[in-house]
Amino acid sequence: QSLPIPEFSFYVKNCLRNKESGKVWSKAVEEAANFYLTLYPNELDNHKAYRIIGQKMYNSYPDIKREGDLPWSTFTRALSQKMRAERLARKRKSLGTTEATTTEKQQRPKKQKKSSFDDLTIKHFLSDEDYETHVSEIQKEFDKTQPSESHLKLLLKESFSNRRTWIKKMASGKVKPILEKYSCFEYGKYASGHKIPFLLNFLEKETKYDKGKGEKSSSFLSVHDDIDEKDIDKFTKSGEEEAPKLILFFKGEDTLEMSVIATDTCRIFCQADTVPDAVMMLLASYYVFDLDYPRKYTQCLGFLQQVVIGDAYTGIKSTKFKHFMKKFKSDSE
Repeated sequence: QSLPIPEFSFYVKNCLRNKESGKVWSKAVEEAANFYLTLYPNELDNHKAYRIIGQKMYNSYPDIKREGDLPWSTFTRALSQKMRAERLARKRKSLGTTEATTTEKQQRPKKQKKSSFDDLTIKHFLSDEDYETHVSEIQKEFDKTQPSESHLKLLLKESFSNRRTWIKKMASGKVKPILEKYSCFEYGKYASGHKIPFLLNFLEKETKYDKGKGEKSSSFLSVHDDIDEKDIDKFTKSGEEEAPKLILFFKGEDTLEMSVIATDTCRIFCQADTVPDAVMMLLASYYVFDLDYPRKYTQCLGFLQQVVIGDAYTGIKSTKFKHFMKKFKSDSE
């Protein structure tokens, strides 16, 4: 079977050629999957075809080499999983549009309001079998004397949606079972990058004001991926006397390229290497300029002030804030 090599976008192709595959790994897999699904919507479900694709890809883009049986094994496995998931999604969509009845639609739960962080969620789900394989590979890699950080982060990224679904089903406050399954999370570097905003989002939800009591809580953080430098200004605007807020810009898979604090029509460049460092800079800006937290940010920033900096937050506290702080202190003892 004559299988052509995928036609990648200009940016992806350049990164693959310039030994920067890590920046565009997921994008390359996605573009390759779409390319082959267009040509072969119901084929390629055999090892020989993927071996041919992998060998051609490796010959053209040697930087796809990762640890595995063959230099291209990691890429072809990711491609196979992506294509399988996409076919399944298309099948479900097709069945859903033809078989859903009025009664079924009425019984469906109402959609929750989308938060600003939902855009960051990786929508790709692995099959149950592939997910368990990922979990096993993560532990196997982490147990090595010198584990590959890039390989671990790739496996964690690919299994993100399944893992988040699993974690959300657990009782609030349960951390031990997660660390037992993902012992790599005992090391902070594997919970960096894009994962920190989700943790902050969780914290905001757990401490926000009760409904119907004045101005609602809102996020002090926004995140943007792969933004051209010339477009950064439009994402970092702020109004007159607007309180400091944090804007993060990521490049590629997990690289914090820039962090900016926007306030009172001005910009402050954090020059931070990590998201936690950028958040600390945001907190520091309120101290430096002697500013009070605006009501919409008070609960989350107040919690961080007390827990991270060690300076007791004495402002108004929501009921959720009090309960969460009490639980946090209890779990920390």
